[in-house]
Amino acid sequence: MNTLEPKITRAKELIYTSKHIALATTNRDGSPHNSPVRFFYDEKLERIYWGSNTESLHSQNIMRTGQIYAVLYDRIEFGGVYIACEGGHVLEGKELEVGLNIVNSLRVKEGEEKIALDYYTSGGTQKLWSANIAHIWINRAVRDEKGLILRDEKVELEKSDLLNVPNKLWFKAKSYGWGWAPATWQGWLTIFIYIALIFIIVSTREEYIPGNPDSGSNFLTFATPIIVLTALLIIICYKKGEKPRWQWGPHKK
Repeated sequence: MNTLEPKITRAKELIYTSKHIALATTNRDGSPHNSPVRFFYDEKLERIYWGSNTESLHSQNIMRTGQIYAVLYDRIEFGGVYIACEGGHVLEGKELEVGLNIVNSLRVKEGEEKIALDYYTSGGTQKLWSANIAHIWINRAVRDEKGLILRDEKVELEKSDLLNVPNKLWFKAKSYGWGWAPATWQGWLTIFIYIALIFIIVSTREEYIPGNPDSGSNFLTFATPIIVLTALLIIICYKKGEKPRWQWGPHKK
């Protein structure tokens, strides 16, 4: 059994059962600041959302730097979940509507009332914020032969490993290069269907007969269905996959 499995399971529990998260920011003079806020997340764990007054100190820090180090503390077991966020900002316009729909869908699941859009658009200082989740870590203890802790080791987790089963992504970002790799049976089935359709297109292509200019498939007729299928595959990967990124090697611990 993977020794990280229990910790990953516990990390998922913290993400999906915690209502508050601690946002660490940096003050203008370089001193640290920490604020607990009620938080929400999208289904792919790409963003977190929270409501805050724009005049609060942590809001001022986020508007200045966009950087957040968030922590979900575990009050039962050792450690927690550590989340580095970037691009923190106030939501407006269409982005506000999308973010509020995500927040309200989670509030309804928890038996709470929806927040009206005009709560954030009526000119007050209370706003809905969002930040991109860049990295998620957990800590594990490195022990000596007597079981005593030598040091803590930071382990970065894949977002796809932390999703609830109904929302689990079909594809994860590739460890080498840019793109996706199948992460579930649905992802493998999608790739299999794509390859099978490409094989059918290639195998049924009309061959060119020397001396007969009317024989053979022209390039456009042959390439168009392949281009369409590839575009559909990319769209499916975007919809059902982890956000792609350039990477060369596994996540560093």
